[in-house]
Amino acid sequence: MPWEPFSLMEQLDDEAILAELRGGMLSTYVYSFQQDGHEVTGLSKTGVDAAVSQMALKGEVIREEEVKVEWGPDRKDVFVIVKAQRYLVSRDGREILLQSAMGAKRQPVYMKVHERDRFNRPIANKWTEAEDPFFFEKAIAKAARNAKRRLIPEDLIVKIVQEAAAQGKTKKVGGSDAVNRAREARRARETGSPVTTAPGATRTGEASTAPMAEQADRDQAEHEERQTPFDQQSPGVADISAQELGKAAQALGYTRDAVFATLGVANLNEWKAKAVTATPLREALKKLEDAKKAPEEEANDLAL
Repeated sequence: MPWEPFSLMEQLDDEAILAELRGGMLSTYVYSFQQDGHEVTGLSKTGVDAAVSQMALKGEVIREEEVKVEWGPDRKDVFVIVKAQRYLVSRDGREILLQSAMGAKRQPVYMKVHERDRFNRPIANKWTEAEDPFFFEKAIAKAARNAKRRLIPEDLIVKIVQEAAAQGKTKKVGGSDAVNRAREARRARETGSPVTTAPGATRTGEASTAPMAEQADRDQAEHEERQTPFDQQSPGVADISAQELGKAAQALGYTRDAVFATLGVANLNEWKAKAVTATPLREALKKLEDAKKAPEEEANDLAL
């Protein structure tokens, strides 16, 4: 699949939508990328929402008025059209309709994801299809974003782009070496073309492309992890790290040996094998907290 900056921007907006569904908010207002030697910028969903809020403060309100939904063939895609309207609202509450716009979005119901091992961790180079649990929310949010974007004055967009750059709220898409390596690796795997390593130099063959292919898989897996509901995430995301476990245990008054003694194991690997959940380190911290509370609660009971 050729690298498309707009596809990456869509994935980033997916993350913004999921963050909102979980009660959070991402801070990226603007995406930028290089195309034909020029920098191209565009508002993210968060940036569009910020622009709509700024307009409302000045008496211009954008509302989502209508939503139409249609299913594609075999219900593998959903098509959403949102109608948005911009109103001028006076201080006494009178409204004047200024402009209307339609925004559309076609959203796939299924997404390509890694197969997972018994610990629910993604397996490199093994893929399957799964229903995106948030496909409908993404379709609605993106269609509304597209409609509202058409109602935002260009001078305000320019201002937001400038403010985002000054405040560090711009995200460069495709500018990192990791993204470029992933893009190159995927192209090599799908077309059999050589992988460029430096100006005038190429590498060919399965062995030379393998590290980049693995990087591409890791990038995709990381994106999948960010889109997975928290209680379904793999240990690498939902779990705390061994370092964080050590700090938390130390704060509870445990030394390293005391941690393993309390858990009834000799080392961390033995505990991971013994743990009953997919998040062994988080489970370990819970057991340590419970073990610490038990004598304290007993002492309080005796004091009473």
